[in-house]
Amino acid sequence: MALMDEMLLDLLGEIGNIAMGNAATALSQMIGKTIHITTPEVWLGTLPAVQHPEEPSVLITVGYKGDFGGSSMLLLKEEQALLLANLMLGQFGMEVSSVDDPMLISALQEAMNQMMGASARALTELTGSFIEVTTPEFKPLPKGLTKDVLEELVQSFNGGKIATVRFNVIVDDTPLKSHMYLLYPSALAGKLVLKYLSALKGETKKDE
Repeated sequence: MALMDEMLLDLLGEIGNIAMGNAATALSQMIGKTIHITTPEVWLGTLPAVQHPEEPSVLITVGYKGDFGGSSMLLLKEEQALLLANLMLGQFGMEVSSVDDPMLISALQEAMNQMMGASARALTELTGSFIEVTTPEFKPLPKGLTKDVLEELVQSFNGGKIATVRFNVIVDDTPLKSHMYLLYPSALAGKLVLKYLSALKGETKKDE
């Protein structure tokens, strides 16, 4: 891998860590439990780098729009989806037992909306750019996250390499441990990093 690519991925990891920290705080406030996120891992390739793509049962995606494009995706096994939805719905005396239940779908979409909305606000403040999120989409994965699903997911990226930033998301006092991914087209990832570095330089000058 070229040195510039390595620097790009390291900085994307830093940016993603800040964004996901805000997303974790938003989810924590929704379910009343502490959320832990792991140090991000970052890859560059023609398709998103997904760990164990055969395992997840559902996919919730959110797109970024405004000055930067990209996507976020939350992958959950069936038991994880049910646990997260019931953590949210239990506060209202409701419970679901199937991933086909419309209440589960709505709960997970709202969780993703709040998380990635917080992430977008953090990125906006971090880079001085305008970034907002699209309405979350829920997709069942009866065969796991197949190559066809991945290719469909990145069609809007207009070709080129994809930068994948992966986190483990762990909910305290529960067995819930899932994967969340931030996806950026490489060209836009480069612009995001330049904006981030410019903002850091500006902050350094203020402190001098």
